[in-house]
Amino acid sequence: MILSAYRPVINKTGAESVWNQQSTHYTDQGHDIDPIEQFDKDLQALVRQLVDKNYHVALGIDANEDLAAPTSSFRESMRLAGLTETIMEQHGPGPPTMT
Repeated sequence: MILSAYRPVINKTGAESVWNQQSTHYTDQGHDIDPIEQFDKDLQALVRQLVDKNYHVALGIDANEDLAAPTSSFRESMRLAGLTETIMEQHGPGPPTMT
């Protein structure tokens, strides 16, 4: 299963930013939810479900976070869901690749 995703980045100044759009949506629904935390929670649950059903999951994502950082909450979330960061596994935790 190939998944492609864009993880929001905190941008409270741009009305059209993904973070603001999602934050506004949750607020309009009466929920006080951090869009990034909700994204991580939802994606972790989806990946875990797929892994539990014996799918091989490949995730391509703009995580908006340095996955090489020891404090990467997103990398840890995906590890708990059953994924490994294969680029760093193969090439080490060097600087992020340029896009």
